[in-house]
Amino acid sequence: MKKILLFLIITSFLHSYSQVIFEKHYDKSGVDIGYCMQVTDDNKYVITGQSNGRVFLMITDSIGNEEVYQEYDGENGNTAYSIEKTFDNGFIITGWTKNTDGKTNVYLLKTDALGNMIWSKSIGNDSDDESAWSVKETNDHGYITAGVYNNYDVYVVRADLNGDTIWTKRYGGNDQDAGYAITLTNDDGFIVTGVSNSFDSFHAIYVFKANFNGDILWSNTYQCSNNFINSGSEILQTNDNGFIITGRTSESFTSQSKPFLLKIDSVGNQTWLKTYSYEDATSYSVIETNDNGFILCGGSRINDQNDAFILKTDSNGDSLWTMTFGGTSNDYFSSAQEISGNNLLFAGYTSSFGAEDHDIYLVKLGINSNNTSLKEAYIKDNFLCYPNPTNGRIYIKETNVEDVFVFDVYGRLIFSGNQEIDLSNYSDGIYFVKIRTGKQIIIEKIIKQ
Repeated sequence: MKKILLFLIITSFLHSYSQVIFEKHYDKSGVDIGYCMQVTDDNKYVITGQSNGRVFLMITDSIGNEEVYQEYDGENGNTAYSIEKTFDNGFIITGWTKNTDGKTNVYLLKTDALGNMIWSKSIGNDSDDESAWSVKETNDHGYITAGVYNNYDVYVVRADLNGDTIWTKRYGGNDQDAGYAITLTNDDGFIVTGVSNSFDSFHAIYVFKANFNGDILWSNTYQCSNNFINSGSEILQTNDNGFIITGRTSESFTSQSKPFLLKIDSVGNQTWLKTYSYEDATSYSVIETNDNGFILCGGSRINDQNDAFILKTDSNGDSLWTMTFGGTSNDYFSSAQEISGNNLLFAGYTSSFGAEDHDIYLVKLGINSNNTSLKEAYIKDNFLCYPNPTNGRIYIKETNVEDVFVFDVYGRLIFSGNQEIDLSNYSDGIYFVKIRTGKQIIIEKIIKQ
């Protein structure tokens, strides 16, 4: 019960707990989408993705001012999904590029620190579709990618320092499988997550661990309760040598999806699995924070528009606070980073701001972990708001009221005033009322029906 009350408090006070340092969008050539981001040692922010069918790399300073922008030609179009810093202060980018036969090949691009191309490689053959969704630099300064082969197998490519292929391997079973994220492990191997239809369950979260040569050490599939559709979108190794996976789960192809966090130990045993109550949402990225909790981010469809969301959890995956961004159109976050100064950075795309269809989206938050307003707030035992449930109008018994604020379940402020609240024009559901008096702050949950 204590955790539930704390979640209600933090959700309502989110904007006093986290400060938006900047929120920026960048318009390049029409459809501009940021898929992945890195932070350099000198505190620059580097984003890659696709701009009208061309891979781009953009570098900003620590307050989001653009310093470098580069685009790279693909023969018939290309897209980048992943970027990593390299030992020489440059970057490695991966995704896919189309060949002359209209098939996709794995795209591997190496740049210097300013995004100038050193080399690019197209890996695959003309008769099959190969793509990469994730890349890491290996300990010998080569590269490893995970992706999809012919929409049927997980496809892993191991390349050397110059991008020349050392080996390629396909993983999975007799049905459709895909790899969406790869990370290196502390024992010099690697681990991959994605989706599998080949093993015990249809459309299950798929995870396998392999050694440096690509030989599988163990593999497993996981289901979110009885949900029909499950897919892992990112995986990383945690401080306890286990792994955390995030992605999406839904009951069917037509039902709304929810984000999840899955914690497993070093040999794939499930520790815990949590889903979160967002409307039609997918989590694309997860990071472990300095307090051993987690931040996940993605997109959630609310009232026929897609909002970018951030969710903070403790080390057990229990929700602490949530936040949404965006405007009247579609917005989402695809990449998250924790940076110096107790700050968080998120990249993705927005259709709500700017003049074009999609703009690169970059948001920086400052987190105030010592905020005292959380300690001042509490749930009042003797309800001050009535009637509750309500069909619209709400009145407050307290006479010494200075301010009243109403938030929806996503932490968005929808009403401010004093003694009387009118929710007649809002949909049925749960709302939170923050009442500030001269001496205290009070939170109450209201049900409109």
